[in-house]
Amino acid sequence: MTNTSINYSFILKYTGCRKAYTILEFLDAKDTILKENLMKRKTDIAYLTDLFTKFNMVNLQLQGDSLNLIKTKSILSAFLSRVKLMKQNIGRGEFSQFPNLSQTSCQEDDLSTYVQHLNALYSDLNLGLRIF
Repeated sequence: MTNTSINYSFILKYTGCRKAYTILEFLDAKDTILKENLMKRKTDIAYLTDLFTKFNMVNLQLQGDSLNLIKTKSILSAFLSRVKLMKQNIGRGEFSQFPNLSQTSCQEDDLSTYVQHLNALYSDLNLGLRIF
């Protein structure tokens, strides 16, 4: 990485953190209950942020004129395999695929909820792929 890209990454990370603090400061003045609820759901927000990042990556792969049925099914099958791997990893407490979640302190209850969610997601996607 070049010096410029490292500085840019730092600036993006800093402004993202600063934005979160600004939101919390605003909520502290306007709605403390909402602020408390937001703080309680920090791990849920991190999990969903990481998961939707993965959805967005698949969505970008599915766009374009050069796709056909085989390429589309291949992209979706690969994503299905990644969901299964994510479920196994998060069940073991490995957060390598969840960078935002790895920066929070997760409770065991939260992890079991995320495993259940990924299991349901895997089942639904698998059913959809079989129909497809």
